[in-house]
Amino acid sequence: MDAFLKKISEIRSALNMELYNCALAVALTLPDIFGKVEFPKECSSAKRYKDWFTAFAEPLFTVPATKLPEEKIVNVTWMTSEECWALRCAVLHAGNYDADRIKLGDIRIHAHKRNGENFSHMLRDSQYADWDGILLCENLCIAAEKYYRSVEDSSKFEVDDVRIDEW
Repeated sequence: MDAFLKKISEIRSALNMELYNCALAVALTLPDIFGKVEFPKECSSAKRYKDWFTAFAEPLFTVPATKLPEEKIVNVTWMTSEECWALRCAVLHAGNYDADRIKLGDIRIHAHKRNGENFSHMLRDSQYADWDGILLCENLCIAAEKYYRSVEDSSKFEVDDVRIDEW
């Protein structure tokens, strides 16, 4: 199996084994990996990450919602590229969910499973976010997999990376 697809498969395996911290840590690197492929001349890893997330993942993090009192349907993004980048930095560099670079005062990542099904939810307002860790990981996997399959020039994925070979 290709190294990129294997990474995505391993994230999903970690989710199935309820290894949520492992899945989240690796899933948050997917925009890094694919951002470097999509924007190879961009020097800033933050810009590559956010630009890739905005273009390829953000649609999966956007849902229709009813805006009150007008009762008008609007699109609401429950995680932005800036928030995903901040969460990535917090998880990978500090080992926590304290994404202090964004204006949300309180962030919670959760996973609620019942009989093998995910019953998590997404809540947010201007100060608070309660994000479904399973759906967050799965959406990043879907975006990465879709992006990977859409790139016609497979040589873009020939990178000098560390590979873990199984013997």
